Amino acid sequence: MTEKILDKINKASDIKTLSNKEVRILADELRSEIITTVSKNGGHLASNLGVVEVTIALHRIFDTPKDKIIFDVGHQCYAHKILTSRRERFPTIRQENGLSGFPKREESEYDAFNTGHSSTSISAAVGMARVRDLSGDDRHIIALIGDGALTGGMVWEALNDAGHSGEKIIVILNDNEMSIGRNVGAVSTYLSNIRSARGYIHLKGFIAKVLGGIPLIGKHVKNFVERIKNIIKYSLMPNIMFEQLGFKYYGLVDGHDIADLEKILEHVKQIDDPVIIHVKTQKGKGADYSTNNPEQYHSTCPFDIETGIKETNGCGIPSAISSHLIELSKEDETICTITASMEQGCGLEEYKQIFPERFFDVGIAEQHAVTMCAGMAAAGYKPIFSVYSSFIQRAYDQILHDVCMQNLGVTILVYNTGVVGADGETHHGVFDISFLRHIPNLNLLAPSSVKETLEMIDTAINSRKPTIILLPKQLPNLAIVKSNEKSRWTKFTKAENPKICILANGSMLINSMDAIRSDDLYKKVDIYNARYMKPMDIETIKNIVKEYAYIVTVEDNLLQGGFGSAILEELEKIDFDTRKLIRLGYSDEYIPHGKISSLHKLAGIDKESIANRLIELLNE
Repeated sequence: MTEKILDKINKASDIKTLSNKEVRILADELRSEIITTVSKNGGHLASNLGVVEVTIALHRIFDTPKDKIIFDVGHQCYAHKILTSRRERFPTIRQENGLSGFPKREESEYDAFNTGHSSTSISAAVGMARVRDLSGDDRHIIALIGDGALTGGMVWEALNDAGHSGEKIIVILNDNEMSIGRNVGAVSTYLSNIRSARGYIHLKGFIAKVLGGIPLIGKHVKNFVERIKNIIKYSLMPNIMFEQLGFKYYGLVDGHDIADLEKILEHVKQIDDPVIIHVKTQKGKGADYSTNNPEQYHSTCPFDIETGIKETNGCGIPSAISSHLIELSKEDETICTITASMEQGCGLEEYKQIFPERFFDVGIAEQHAVTMCAGMAAAGYKPIFSVYSSFIQRAYDQILHDVCMQNLGVTILVYNTGVVGADGETHHGVFDISFLRHIPNLNLLAPSSVKETLEMIDTAINSRKPTIILLPKQLPNLAIVKSNEKSRWTKFTKAENPKICILANGSMLINSMDAIRSDDLYKKVDIYNARYMKPMDIETIKNIVKEYAYIVTVEDNLLQGGFGSAILEELEKIDFDTRKLIRLGYSDEYIPHGKISSLHKLAGIDKESIANRLIELLNE
């Protein structure tokens, strides 16, 4: 059996000695290992397949880990992990106690910065570059960022600062015309114009070569006609934005031609100004199913390696909500839906097809999305913003200041709240209750079924109040018990000799119900669906205090500032010994990646742990 090139790579520097032929073989081997592992574990496939050659070239030209490579978002780092002494552990990626699916400084000195959210890498690079300059170091700082990330405002804050101050950083703009889905907006159009204007790129190189070759006077002539060259440049490509911001721009480079990449990287190493290298790559390269449908294989569950057929289609929450929004929009022309580059993840493809004029994808721009919704609500419309929990964190100020302070009728559907499994600490939605519930005027809801979710959407739209609905990864379709009073908490059980009351909502309501299946617990424990976390059902709380010896809250959230804390605040106002309040949830630390069931057990909010805690209380 022929030895693989990868078998010779024990650390990143080992690839520097490879021949050009060996490097091309290495790229194929890296893609094969990535596809094999992701087919088993799930993970980010298309984005990783697109940057294999770029990753190889970076490690061949730069001296890592001394030189720092920052992967924007982080879902492009799989080839990097394999090349940096983690190949043996790569099959454990995204598995419990295995490698993280994102860069992680605690995991390797080659991981310069932890990144799970888009559009952060250039800011981090500027910070590292300033420390380098202040300390007299000579290391290179490289930010690898996708074109989709340029729809995020933080990128332009960083470009503005770096271009003005002039710190030497190298930005690799990986242009695959995608973020998670197809890119949208003026920046995407601008990059498309650059891609189509290769005439300027070729002409620029031709002029420099010819003028520089004229004996004796070549250098002087070259400098003299620089202004003429700029006139040509701006006539062929108006508003070279990056150069006007203070960056040296190089492009367009074939991101799959390692030789060309290495030449340009060697060149820019000698430049003391901020630089942008614009490379064109193909998202999903190396697997037809991924190339043909990069959005579907951006982040994927396990699949058949030959056909690409996936093991599961996941839960039906987004599609059910989308169908409901379509029906509501047919009846009410003031309803609009908004997303931030998450059209497919939030199940809005069909809505977009039926109501293209009322569907708005703003790109990776959650702050803009929320304030835009506030503007729509102020103008009399009913905006509904669909977003992942991990990303709504970036729009806190806009929720507090632009929506809630004005008491505007904006509805926000927050998907993947609670722990989400293999994506880990950068994507867990365990902070939602803590950073949202204290905001005045906000209604904060947590349904326990798809049916209840749809009812809450109706209530939110009709109320014309700021409303956030928290949606975990999975919910049953039908509600366990239907309530005629939408804002009241519903008791699900009828204990014969009630001693303990459980207050829960969302997926924790299901775990709590499963915990009291034994006859002894079922007779002594009542469970309430506390679906409205704000405003709280104060009347029901006052009644509960009179009836039960213990109150137990269960939440898929941090205990600090969470749902249990809200109950504690209310109990302090009335005659109840708060030592009899037991709060179950996550402690004050970031939660690792792993199976959702394992993470629930870690926090003591799985059905067995809940049952054991109830038994302990009854024995007391």
